[in-house]
Amino acid sequence: MSQGWKPSLTVIGGLLLLAAIIAIALVMSAQFGSDDDRSDPAPGVVPDAAIVAGVDTATTQNSDLVASGADPASEDAPAQAAPTGPASIAGITTFDPDGDREENDDESMLAVSDGIANTNWRTVCYSGQYMGGKVGVGLVVTLDQPALQALTVDVINGPFIVDFYTSSAERAPSELSGWDGQLGAQRFATEGEVLQTDIPTAPVRHLLVLLKQLGADTSCSDNNPFRGRLGEIALVG
Repeated sequence: MSQGWKPSLTVIGGLLLLAAIIAIALVMSAQFGSDDDRSDPAPGVVPDAAIVAGVDTATTQNSDLVASGADPASEDAPAQAAPTGPASIAGITTFDPDGDREENDDESMLAVSDGIANTNWRTVCYSGQYMGGKVGVGLVVTLDQPALQALTVDVINGPFIVDFYTSSAERAPSELSGWDGQLGAQRFATEGEVLQTDIPTAPVRHLLVLLKQLGADTSCSDNNPFRGRLGEIALVG
């Protein structure tokens, strides 16, 4: 009689142990995942692509602000108008804040440079060379666009004291306190001479030539012997 093959208890135990190990490995893999980098990011973590996109967006916004003339650090920063080329004199008006605000207004444009020495603007005649304590009288030179240019002016008679002021406002200030500030140092001399201003540090629309001391003028009377004269006003550059 033949006898059939029967597995031993040792072999059966080994197979059962191997199956248990494989089952445990599959459960662990499903629970903890693998080392694959393609898994979804955890909540609150920005993917690399999104970080790059954010940098590109910020760079584009800054470029737009720079192109528009604004400071990238402040979106509300106003754009400063830049000169588009040499400016021209659009007009000249008188400045007399402490008086009746009229100082031979009809002669003001005679101060524009024309190469003729005897065409000039003149003040009225005063009894004192300091005009009775006025802050001064003079001419406002208005440009056709904001500019960074010096101004020349012929102060015809002396002694004189002259201050220069600038304004970037669209309309020239009617009071001295409304001007942006003094341009360069005060000028003075015992005789008339041609003066040239400093170049403004920022674009300006108006320049004020303010006479603070007047020289004697033979065209005035003995009671009011002092008068100022300005001529040949021109822009440099």
